[in-house]
Amino acid sequence: MAGEPRDAAAYLTAPFWAQQMQLSEAANVTARRFGLADRLDTLPGGLPYGTRRLVAIARAVAGDPDVLMLDEPAAGLDGPEREELMGLLRWLAEERQVAIVLIEHDVRLVAAVSDRMIALDSGKLVVYGQPEDVVAHPQVVEAYLGETVPSDVAGSEQGSGDQSAAAYKREG
Repeated sequence: MAGEPRDAAAYLTAPFWAQQMQLSEAANVTARRFGLADRLDTLPGGLPYGTRRLVAIARAVAGDPDVLMLDEPAAGLDGPEREELMGLLRWLAEERQVAIVLIEHDVRLVAAVSDRMIALDSGKLVVYGQPEDVVAHPQVVEAYLGETVPSDVAGSEQGSGDQSAAAYKREG
């Protein structure tokens, strides 16, 4: 869908003239990298939940953006799906040079994929900086991680209340 024409003619003719679209190169690369190439003809309802989450991200990426904003992309994903998502986020930033604004309660995931982090508490800035500095900040530890900072930088996967963490991933 991300590669479909969006002009007025497309909106008028699409209901009457269905045609098989060729995917753009960006969409083909994205489908392969996200492991979706063999599922392009599958309706969303026929996909597992984690795969549907990846399809939503892949759809945005297929449009070849310079900046991608993701709100809670890891919500509802299990451990292996989270690991896959982390790899895809790194690939997008490093290989595709996409700047990613990531809003996520999974502090471990944010710290693992980010160059810089911002921690908010009730919409107010708590700290901004390198992931290791942010997750060691006392207010972040209290709000997101519990009593102590886990050895894997931020092992707790859920925060509490209305705190949010935002990450920016892209050099330069």
